Amino acid sequence: MDFYERIRRVGSLLFNQGLISISAGNISIRVEDFFLITSSGSILGDLKRRELVKVPLSGSFRFRYAGLKQASPSVEEVVHRAIYLNTSANSVVHAHPPAALALARNLDFIKPEDAEGSFYLKEVPVIETDSPIASREAAEKIPLLMEKSPAVIIRSHGIFAASDTPEKAASLVSTLEFSCRMEIYRRIIKITG
Repeated sequence: MDFYERIRRVGSLLFNQGLISISAGNISIRVEDFFLITSSGSILGDLKRRELVKVPLSGSFRFRYAGLKQASPSVEEVVHRAIYLNTSANSVVHAHPPAALALARNLDFIKPEDAEGSFYLKEVPVIETDSPIASREAAEKIPLLMEKSPAVIIRSHGIFAASDTPEKAASLVSTLEFSCRMEIYRRIIKITG
């Protein structure tokens, strides 16, 4: 399966699980000295091949390739690059899982209590940044936090998950969201029960 097809499939899974809205979220894969990332405003649930953008890991980047104007990479490209330059991850998924974001609103970390969540995500840090979208501050903080956790939440914005494949990174997002849903259900039952 080629890189496009893998990213397309993962984007479709994220959308179908309700982990992203129609034109939100982004996915990337590191390949040698560059990475492929979904373009700004692309629809991950129906990704087109032209919406995958090749971006160098270092140096300047112009939105031109082979003399033709290329789609602009996701604005979160700055965070993806920082993760690649400072961790061993080969894939990054950025999504907006609603239950995780709701729980993270007033927490400094989320500690899943279910078996799967606690196995894969011991404790997910929650950070706040002055400007949550395409944040240089997030690009500085997230790689450091990923030394202990493969996923980090930016309060009121979304989660960045990193792993060796896009499928595994997306699985971390899905696992966290299900753990958060179970925590919300537990709290509802405690109040009503």
